Amino acid sequence: MTVRLRAHHLLCMLTYVGKGYSPAFCAGFDAIARRLSDREEILIVEGPDDVCRPLLGEEGAHCHRPGVLERDRRAAAAVSALLDRPI
Repeated sequence: MTVRLRAHHLLCMLTYVGKGYSPAFCAGFDAIARRLSDREEILIVEGPDDVCRPLLGEEGAHCHRPGVLERDRRAAAAVSALLDRPI
């Protein structure tokens, strides 16, 4: 199986400690972090990903907001520069 991640969630993984989010969000994020630790492949996607999935049914889910999309754009540019290849 492949973990679907939007670009800014790659950077979130670096600082995530499981605090400041809902228990359901933390449980899902923890499960995805374990999958990545087990070396599961990652597919970078535009828009909502596996981290967002549990939130999409909530009213006012922020996953489609312009600011989040801009965060993805900036993260993709930064990671691409570090890897010296487009993602």
